[in-house]
Amino acid sequence: MKSLVSVDQTIKSAWLANTCDINVNVKIPREAEINKSVNLDCTWWLSSNNSSLYSVKWYKDEYEFYSYMPENDPDSRIKTHPVNGVNVDPKSSRMGSIRLLYLTLNSTGQYKCEVSTGAPFFATNYVKDNLTVIALPKQGPQITGLTQQYALGENVTANCTAWPSVPKAQLKWTINNKTVTYHDSYFHRCIRIVPRKLNSRE
Repeated sequence: MKSLVSVDQTIKSAWLANTCDINVNVKIPREAEINKSVNLDCTWWLSSNNSSLYSVKWYKDEYEFYSYMPENDPDSRIKTHPVNGVNVDPKSSRMGSIRLLYLTLNSTGQYKCEVSTGAPFFATNYVKDNLTVIALPKQGPQITGLTQQYALGENVTANCTAWPSVPKAQLKWTINNKTVTYHDSYFHRCIRIVPRKLNSRE
């Protein structure tokens, strides 16, 4: 088997690798929303006219979950294997292009497309890229504890709470469009800001 040579180059969300006989290109979105669907595309070029495609395989975190073998009978050319977080839509998948349904947080990981040729060269090449599944908060942050008026010099205590999300929300307080610094506040479990003292100017 010939040695692998990878090209560390990214074009938007596409990665390209090549050997003397196989060029492989993948398009994988860097982020996708939970419960949605996503397409993973793998294309290849065989530089030698004497080379023939043997198989195209997809892996998640090095676990194979999809294979396409053109020399098999039509009913067995495409096979899927159970992998946590991966739900392949067989009706929308063809050769190296696959569609994943109902993404979960377990769908986050490194995906690899591996292309192999048959006789007489028996070469193999692959490309990897990462997919991150995000979960947006159900609604915006909520502020509690504030009243309409305060006396000059009076302490103000307020809470800002964000709904669960992946990745975790980063909260920031502003007063009159100016960010409250750590000298004015402290964080509690990364989801609340409780100002110690606010100075007002007439």
